Amino acid sequence: MKILVFFSAFFALTQTAFAQVVVPSNVNASFSNTYPGTQTVNWAMENDHYRGEFMTPDNTRTSVMYDKNGTLMQTETDIRDLDLPLTVRESLGTKKGTRYTRITDSNGVVTYSTTIDDKRVIYDMQGKQTPLPREKGNQ
Repeated sequence: MKILVFFSAFFALTQTAFAQVVVPSNVNASFSNTYPGTQTVNWAMENDHYRGEFMTPDNTRTSVMYDKNGTLMQTETDIRDLDLPLTVRESLGTKKGTRYTRITDSNGVVTYSTTIDDKRVIYDMQGKQTPLPREKGNQ
C-alpha cells in the first residue's frame, strides 16, 4: 500500500512539473509577428496572462506578457547595470542589484527593475522608485 501511495504521489508531482501551457493561436500569432523566427519559447500562466520567455538572437533573455486576446501587455529585457539610465544608477547609489531589466508596458512607458536584498524594486526614468504592480485580485 505504501508503494502505491508513493507512486501515486510521484506521478502527480511529475505531471505538475512537466505540465505544458496551451497557448491560444491569437497569442502565438501576435508573438510570431513581433518576434519572427524565434523557435524556443517557454510559456507560463501568470495572473490569467500568458508569459513567454526566450533568448533573442543576440543572446539576451527576454520575457513578454500577452492577455488572452493576444495583445502584448509588457516586454521585459535583461540589461547590464551600465545600461541603466544615469538617474536610476544615481538612485541606486552604492546598492548593488541582481538581474537588471528594462520593462516596457503596452503604452510604451519604460521602467527598470532589479532585486536588492531579495526584494524587487522598480524605478521610473527619473530614477524615482515606484510601487510594484498590484496583482489581479489584490487591487
